[in-house]
Amino acid sequence: MRTLGIDPGTVSFDLCCLDDSGDGIGEIVLDASIASPELGTDPALLIDAVRACMPFDLAVGPAGYGVPLLRGEQIGEHELALMMLVRDDENKKSVGIGGLKSLIRALIATGAPFVFLPGVVHLPTVPAYRKANRIDMGTADKVASVAQAIVEQAQRLQIDYAETSFIMLELGGAFSAAIALPISLMVAAPVAAIAATTAASMASSLICCGRKASITAISLSSLAASSARLPWRYSSTL
Repeated sequence: MRTLGIDPGTVSFDLCCLDDSGDGIGEIVLDASIASPELGTDPALLIDAVRACMPFDLAVGPAGYGVPLLRGEQIGEHELALMMLVRDDENKKSVGIGGLKSLIRALIATGAPFVFLPGVVHLPTVPAYRKANRIDMGTADKVASVAQAIVEQAQRLQIDYAETSFIMLELGGAFSAAIALPISLMVAAPVAAIAATTAASMASSLICCGRKASITAISLSSLAASSARLPWRYSSTL
């Protein structure tokens, strides 16, 4: 299975292509970083890099603030607007990462089987009251990193996805995030519900997302055992 992950960042776009021969360990076919300002003037840098690794079995595209899990052919102007979170009066202005809409359209036009991932705020397992007055609780690449961490911890400790428990710290070039999965003292881990469905089909590509960021998983079990305070549920993107 050949997969591609694209992590869009303020500083750079990071790409990773893995080719899994069946042993569960993907061979790195591509590990590249392209400065975001360069893509603003020459989008072909990204498209050419993607085409050089085709064909794919699955590709994860840059989703901005995220959308409910969608295939490339399901992305229209409405979905692009949700990814960018621009108002009607901003459509003709430079908002967010320059040219991201055009890049997404061009990626879909390659015919590769792109999917676009949700942000934390899109997950149905996150209680509605936590979403009130919140725009960004963690972008799609953060969700991908958490899902990969769930898979890694579940396999390493030989536990179910719902039993995983950690704080993930992701340090990016412009933004950082702290996302926690609660232990059994609290409601079942919000991200665990999607991990079971994404792990089998997307684990190879999920590890690509956010490759450049530093990711640290810290167990919460000892914290809960020695403290009456409940661990963090979520920290939004800082």
